Amino acid sequence: MEGSAFKNGTRFRLFAQAPFLKAFHRPEIVVVSPLAGSVGPGPGDDRMYVVDPIGKAFAYGLAENVRGDPLYLMPPWRGDVFPPAFPDPDGHFDHIDPDDPTFEAAHLFGSVRFTLDVWEKYFGHPITWHFQRDLDRLELVIQRNLHENAFMGYGFLEVGIHETPDARIEPFTLNFDVIAHEVGHCVIYSIIG
Repeated sequence: MEGSAFKNGTRFRLFAQAPFLKAFHRPEIVVVSPLAGSVGPGPGDDRMYVVDPIGKAFAYGLAENVRGDPLYLMPPWRGDVFPPAFPDPDGHFDHIDPDDPTFEAAHLFGSVRFTLDVWEKYFGHPITWHFQRDLDRLELVIQRNLHENAFMGYGFLEVGIHETPDARIEPFTLNFDVIAHEVGHCVIYSIIG
């Protein structure tokens, strides 16, 4: 993205709209605020990290155990994970091809960070997490068994999938609008309460 305010930031490739729309089938390169090299595998940094869990049967939040008793599931995920997205030697993620399985993780992180950058510029200060007294970082979860949903909760953003009538899977991890909407909830929780 020419003329970015973050010349020394980290590059990601993001779809401006859902990639199943023909006009938006190619991602654009954007630069987000974390300095190149400060975002590690996952991606993850001091504010948030991506988890692509293996075998995560339930979304975070309110659930029931086998006896029907309520329980509240919270991050961090402690189970197995799929391989993370890695930065290139210069600390950027724009080298990851959209067909690479780790592209979803990079796109999710880049979309959340880009959205936060917009809001932090608008407010003129960093947005502190509403859950910071209990958790240090926001866990960004790729939840492939979460159908037709994505949601922000206490310390997490879980992003599911859309299944089309012809059984195609469209992951919300590649839908900037869905991700930005959920980050908006976090901004409201943090700024307004």
